[in-house]
Amino acid sequence: MIIIKDIFEDFLNFYKNEEYFKTITELSKYDNSLKSLLINDNKLFSCDDLAQLAINWLNNYLKNDVYKHMSVDGLGTFYNKNNLNLFFVEFKHITTNSRNKSKIRKDLKLKPLESLYCILPHLIDKFCNDDKKEYKGKEEEILNFLFNCPKCYFCVIEDSNPNPAHRQVNFKKDFYDVKRLYKHPFNKVEILNSKEFGYFIDKLNIL
Repeated sequence: MIIIKDIFEDFLNFYKNEEYFKTITELSKYDNSLKSLLINDNKLFSCDDLAQLAINWLNNYLKNDVYKHMSVDGLGTFYNKNNLNLFFVEFKHITTNSRNKSKIRKDLKLKPLESLYCILPHLIDKFCNDDKKEYKGKEEEILNFLFNCPKCYFCVIEDSNPNPAHRQVNFKKDFYDVKRLYKHPFNKVEILNSKEFGYFIDKLNIL
């Protein structure tokens, strides 16, 4: 008897390689530099790279010119009481001179949604049709598992505004406007700074 959770784990494990599974240090780099928001050796799936893989496959499959989806920086997994949980992470460095703050707020909401509803479903189709053809026909069941398993979204934001009171106000008032994603489709949505996320990730038994 095939258990869908096992197939979903097989799907994730298929991409646990150096091309798609990277350290948080690597994933949290910003401004096209070597600087990272967080130095941490724990690894997450690189959703930017997975998004490129998905769109390459989709363009080849559909023989069409489809644009790359927006994506969060990282995707991780952990178990809570034997239940598989997913968490999506976006690292964002905000400066006092950041332009177009409305675009930043829009991106922080769209990236997790396109990662969940576009990128992962395309990769599930690819997995079942190209990578593990023995799972062909199981796509809908795997998608149902994805959509129904517990999911969290973490915005890891470093605001370089020198006024700590200003930074705190932005966090408390949800200036970034991401809390609307709770509790559908995410069971938990949090805005954290890099130190808080580092503490969380080190305590979490991620897979």
